[in-house]
Amino acid sequence: KHADSNGDGVVNDDDLEAILLNFGKTHGPVPPNNHPEGTEVDPPLFVDVENTPLTPGVEFEIPIILGTEGKDVEALYGIAFTINFDPEKVNASTIDVAFSESWMGTPDEDLISFDKKLIADGKMEVALTRKDKENVKGFGPIGTVTGIIIDDILGKVAFEITDLKAIDVEETPVKIYTPIHEGESS
Repeated sequence: KHADSNGDGVVNDDDLEAILLNFGKTHGPVPPNNHPEGTEVDPPLFVDVENTPLTPGVEFEIPIILGTEGKDVEALYGIAFTINFDPEKVNASTIDVAFSESWMGTPDEDLISFDKKLIADGKMEVALTRKDKENVKGFGPIGTVTGIIIDDILGKVAFEITDLKAIDVEETPVKIYTPIHEGESS
């Protein structure tokens, strides 16, 4: 209810600056996260590090996948989650997330994206929401994570998704499964 920061009755791109400025602050008690956890039968959300070559010192671009063929998302309006990474393996000053046109929509047209880097904690807070009051159905890439593996790091690199909340246009929770994927740095 506090997301309409400019008071025009609509939560849109014009409200993002105030949301970023006040990120992490609360107004009154914070309700517990009662969002239902997904299981292996639900559509997955993961950073596809398993299928991306990782070379220390070289920038990587890894897709963020939501849903797969046979496990597509039936009705989605918005999603928020945390991408966790190990700042001892990934150069935290290089980490970034980007969203382009996908099955969820087109940024600045029918989709609003938000990300906040908490580099010291090895986290990126991410949110995507449609703004046309229409659910979407689909599967596949919704964005990318970019960064650089630290030069002398070899071995497993993982990106874990936590704190997931997904809703449809009626604000009904959508179950999404968050498996951990690991890649090999060589």
